[in-house]
Parts: sequence; structure tokens; C-alpha cells
Amino acid sequence: MTIPTPNLDDRRFQDLVDEAKRRIADRCPEWTDHNVSDPGVTLIELFAQMVDETLYRVNRLPNAMLVTMMNATGMHLQASRAARTVLTFWLSAPARYWESVAEDSPVLGGPGLEVATERRDEEVPVSFRTTAPARLHRAEVTMRYTSATSPRGPGSDARLRHEGSAFVPVFGTGVPHPGASLVLELARPLPGCAVKVDLQCEENRGTGVVPEDPPWTWEVWGAGAWLPCEVDRDTTGGLNRPGSVYLHVPPDARPADEGSGWLRCQLVPARQGQPAYEESPAVGRVTAQTLGVSVPADQADVLVRDEVVGVSDGTYGQPPFPVRRTPVVQDPAGGPLLMAGQDPIPWTPVPSLASSRETDRHYLLDRVGGQVRLGVAVRQSDGRVRRYGQVPPAGAPLRLVEYRVGGGSKGNVRAGAVQVLRSPVPHVRSVENRHAARGGVDAESVEQATSRLPVFLRQRTRAVTLADYVDLALDASVAVARAHALDESSPLNGPVVRVVLLPPLPPDAGLGAPLDPRELVPADETMTDVTRYLDGRRLVGTKVLVTTALPVHLGVTARVTTGPSADRRQVEADAQRRLYRLLHPLVGGEDGTGWPFGRTVRAADLYAVLQHVPGVTRVDAVILRDRRDIEVAQVEVPPHGIPLTTGHQIEVS
Repeated sequence: MTIPTPNLDDRRFQDLVDEAKRRIADRCPEWTDHNVSDPGVTLIELFAQMVDETLYRVNRLPNAMLVTMMNATGMHLQASRAARTVLTFWLSAPARYWESVAEDSPVLGGPGLEVATERRDEEVPVSFRTTAPARLHRAEVTMRYTSATSPRGPGSDARLRHEGSAFVPVFGTGVPHPGASLVLELARPLPGCAVKVDLQCEENRGTGVVPEDPPWTWEVWGAGAWLPCEVDRDTTGGLNRPGSVYLHVPPDARPADEGSGWLRCQLVPARQGQPAYEESPAVGRVTAQTLGVSVPADQADVLVRDEVVGVSDGTYGQPPFPVRRTPVVQDPAGGPLLMAGQDPIPWTPVPSLASSRETDRHYLLDRVGGQVRLGVAVRQSDGRVRRYGQVPPAGAPLRLVEYRVGGGSKGNVRAGAVQVLRSPVPHVRSVENRHAARGGVDAESVEQATSRLPVFLRQRTRAVTLADYVDLALDASVAVARAHALDESSPLNGPVVRVVLLPPLPPDAGLGAPLDPRELVPADETMTDVTRYLDGRRLVGTKVLVTTALPVHLGVTARVTTGPSADRRQVEADAQRRLYRLLHPLVGGEDGTGWPFGRTVRAADLYAVLQHVPGVTRVDAVILRDRRDIEVAQVEVPPHGIPLTTGHQIEVS
């Protein structure tokens, strides 16, 4: 958008006169005639006129000149991003009992279903809208198989088919080995469904494991590979008693042939300290039923459809057309589309008209300020006129098909916060977001845009050095909080640059408790935007890889000694906070800009921090633990990795 020029002092002539008159009662109570005929009021107006002229010149100071330069160079404020989550619609009854459920996957509701958080006191509810249809699939197990090895797919031959309900060892005879699996054939695929799998298991057959932590995983066949399913809970005790396993099938688990669906429970290698099966469990009859369906959703306060923003006069360089609601949320699909009159071909928004041809149906959309701009014509030095973009014919009404208003960090709500169903959906008893919403970022402020100006002028929109890639990645999206570039060139692959991204985090995230690794993964649209932005600015022949940071898990155990008057609980809390802050990916490190990528974590770094905790007189020991909870002298971090703490233990004596 065109960056607004800031007003250092927005008072005008009448404001100054009114303010002076209000002060008369305090300073000169005997002065009662405030009419314009009074000589004193004339002096006030004269003073106000002179101050108004002075304020006008104050607003022309270098700060305003800087903003004017930013507008001239083509910089714009980055729009807000909407938070994304997955909503699970729980059915009022299992789908297998519905007489109205056909096998062709009925749709419970199309895109645009509105769900919101609960209203608390004066807090405004946060609304989410689904971006895909809620399509139901009825679960039905048609056959069960067992395999002593890891099958590459449903068509593998290393399987035994079992009909009826007799108990069979699911992981083979003898001591089970990783890779053995129980495979269930379904009547149809179940993409996005919440499924309850009922298993008749022989009591206490699978010995050796902890019932609450068996070494297996549930997967579904889709897109030519086995995809992991999220296990809500398991009441079978690791397949050692009759019960159920509650699964959430990923939305992309749809085979290419649209035939049968496949689920499997596969034995995996046990973790450090995790007991393994000594004997295979036995399973008899297996049934399944669909309990709900999960649908992706974006945060949006308002969904506007078919808004007429103005009427084209058929000329180039028309004044901007205002959009009634702002800010317009960045749409992953590239919208909103603009329709001109009865023409069925839509117009699409572009970031700039510089590369638009005269026949391109392009327009500019100021998402922050709310303006639609059409094509322009520029007279060249040789007298010819070059037209950038096409212009709708005269008299054609301009209509935005659909756009969302809102976005921002307020949409990053906690798990389970979205529970109010505002759109009617048949056969649905409740809705929830099982995971926290992520990706919501506020629109860029003028101050933030001003700080980017020196970098913008230096790089000239071309990436040459590694620092240029970092600056451009930050410039590509407001949803990038930190970036790091690595040179991975080789004689075989040629010049390769890896760009590692970190998303913004809530203000207190990771400063008092461990971070969830999923919080360090940018949204898919952010990765796409940065990739596309860097691809248009890289040097010819350079390959750019945009990836996420690799989290390296570690923990710290420290023993400190305090003075006799120190509060042990306070010392322990302060020590933990300082360790969390030191290793934080965004505000950690020595300079407070995040722990450096690829820097090894050593005990000496932690000694220095703990020594400055109020009340600590001596640091007795600092022990580092890796992801396997094994004591190590130091934790190595790869060049594209960052440390991720799993927790700190402080022993105070």
C-alpha cells in the first residue's frame, strides 16, 4: 500500500482556538466574553494561525520525507495473515448407524462454516471459517491381514489373510520384530475422519510392554505411501484387552484409485528405556465407526461476498476504488478475484504492474489501506505510451467476488478454544480445535517498514550474498520472524543456497516452559510466498531451498548454592527463566536476537547465566542431556538447526 505520512502534531487552527478558550476559565476567570468580536479572541486566533503554520512545517521534517521516499521506491506495508487450524466436527451418532449416510460420502457442510471461540467478559470472540467441505465417510472393515515384515503397500505379498473372528497373533509367531503389522482393509478411504477402531483382543497375550506406552504406530495408506495417524487414546492396553483405538486420519489420505482404504498398526523399534513385546498380542474381530470429520479453517472476522467497489470509466490511471472493510486477509489462493460487469473472466491481484502487459487482467489491491487500483499508462521518452495492465470498459461495475477481513495474532488461540458453532450443521453435536491455531500475524506497522528501507535500497531486489537472502526472506512475508542462509554449493549440484525460516511466536512462548516443535514450523503459505519471492530475485543458476529449522532437543540439570537468606523457590524459578531465555530461538543468545543457528551448546554458556541469578553464590554443576536423556559434554547443533529445550531441573542447596 502507499505508506501514510505520519502527522507529528495533528492539531489545526480551530483545535488551537478551542484549546485556548478552554484555558481562559482557569487563567482569567474574569474574562467572560469569548465571542469573535472580543479583541482578546482576535489575538488568540492570530496566535493559532501562526502556530498552525509552524505545525505544518514541523510535519515536513525528515521523518515524513523518509516515508515519502519509501512510497517513491515502491515499498508497501505487508498485510496481516490469518491463523489456521483444523476443526473437528463430532457427530451426534456414529456414522455406521445412519440410514441416511450413503456410500458416496455425503457432505455435512460446504466451505465457509463459521465457528468461534466463547465470549468471555468484554473479550470479542475470534471467528474461524472452514476452507474445505466437511465430507463424511462411513468406516467399515472388510478384511484383516497380518505381516511379519514391513509391507511396502496394500498390494504386498508378505501378508496373511484372516477371515472370521478367530484370535490370531498380529505380529507373527515368536518374538515380534519391528516392521510386523496388522493391516485392515476398509470398504472405502477415510480422509480427514475421526475413526474408532474396536478390537477384540485376547487378554494379556502381548507380554513385555507397558500397556500405556506400546512400541507401535497407526498409519493409513494414501498418496502412494503410509501416512501417520494421530492416536487420540487407546483403551486396549497395547492390544492386551478388548477395547478401542481412536484415530484421526489425515485429510490427504486418499488413494489415487479411490478404491479400498487401508489402515495398519505397525510395530516400531522401541525408544531408549521403552519395553518391547516379548510375545505378539492376538486380535479377533475388528470393527470401525466414524465419529467425526476434521476440516481446515482460517481465522476471519468477516466474510464479504460480491462487494461493488465502483464503476470503471474506461481510462487508464483511474483514482483508486475504496474497499469498505479492512484489513483484507492475504488469501493463499491469490484472491480476491475482481469481476468487471458481465464479463465471466476474472481479474487477479498482482503485487506490481511493472511486468503486466496491456492484455493482462491485473489490478493492485491495497490490503491494509483498502484500495483497488487499475492499470496505468506511462509516456516513454520517445513519445510512445506504454500501458501496464488492461482496463475494464466504461460503465462496468467492479465487484470483488469474496474476501476475508481480519487476521492477526489474535487468531493464534489455544487448543480447544474454538467451540461455538455459528453455522447450522446437521448431525453434529460439537466442534473443537484439537491443536492450537498458528500462523496469525499482525499487519506491518510504519515503523517496521521504515526499518527495512536501508536494506531495500542496498539490495536493489537482487540476492547476491547470503545476507541478501536473509533480508529478502524477511521482506517476503510478515510471517517470518527470523531467517538464516547457508551456502551448500558443490561441484555436483552447483550453487545452492538454503534459507531457514522461523515464524513469530507469542510474547511469552518458550520463556517459562518448553516449546512445541510444531510452533517452529512456518505455515505452508509462508514457505510458498518466500520461495516464490526469492526465486524471482536469485542469480541465474542458483538453486534456492527454503526449509524449516531442525530442532535439536536438549535438557539441563543444574545444581546451585544460595545464601542463607535467599528464597529457594524464587531462585529456582529465576534460574529456569534465564535458561529458557538463553536458548530461545527468537530472543535468546548473547545479543537477544535468538540462539545462533548451528552453534554448539556447551555447559560453559550456562554457567555464566546461572552465576548472575539473584541469590546464587555458587554454581556447583551443569549437566547437559540430549534427546535420549543421556548426559553429554556438549550438544552439537547442525548448521540449519537450533536448540529446543525439553525442560530444566534446578537443584538449590
